[in-house]
Amino acid sequence: MIEPRQIRAARALLNWSQDDLANASGIARSSIKNIENDITIARRETIHDIQLAFENCGVEFLPNAGVRVKPETITHLAGEDAFLKILEDIAQTLRGTSEAEALFSCVVDSMSPPEVINAYRYIRSQGIKMRSLVKERDTALYGELSEYRCVPEKFFHNSAQIIYHNKIATMILDETTGKDKGAIIVRNPPLAAAQKNLFEFIWEKCPAPIKTEATVRY
Repeated sequence: MIEPRQIRAARALLNWSQDDLANASGIARSSIKNIENDITIARRETIHDIQLAFENCGVEFLPNAGVRVKPETITHLAGEDAFLKILEDIAQTLRGTSEAEALFSCVVDSMSPPEVINAYRYIRSQGIKMRSLVKERDTALYGELSEYRCVPEKFFHNSAQIIYHNKIATMILDETTGKDKGAIIVRNPPLAAAQKNLFEFIWEKCPAPIKTEATVRY
């Protein structure tokens, strides 16, 4: 398990206060203060949540109480449930952060199975905002219309990409069936910033939808 001095060092790397760590980890600020000051011995589950909050924001814990910012990382997710795993990572990464927003490109709400819809609802329950680029004339939109912009059909391809914090997640489709077979998550702050700027450019140029006929709502 990580040590109290590593928690203090990790907060310093991210310029986080104890309140910031509390928001990101879901652990009470008073508990974090006691752990850092060696007043209490934390449960393994508590330390795990604290460590995960740091790791989601690019901190790596090393042997001999070392702490550093991770180099660029690439995570491969296999299987048809890769999109669901991405949504879980979005919730873990953005929970309690100041930039709690996920940007979705080329998504189709009506293709979402119940477990994905529930994951979307959970993300929203954590105070995380969502915006999506969808295909023009798509009227099966499950969120508020202000959360969408319509991309011309000739530029739309149903292969989702999501930008969140310092990460970009991209779905990988089977060449034969066109179904999801996995995904890649790249943690690289400059690349994520560049892709976010591109998303914002498209968002400004494309029109908002004027109606939805969906009966399912997030």
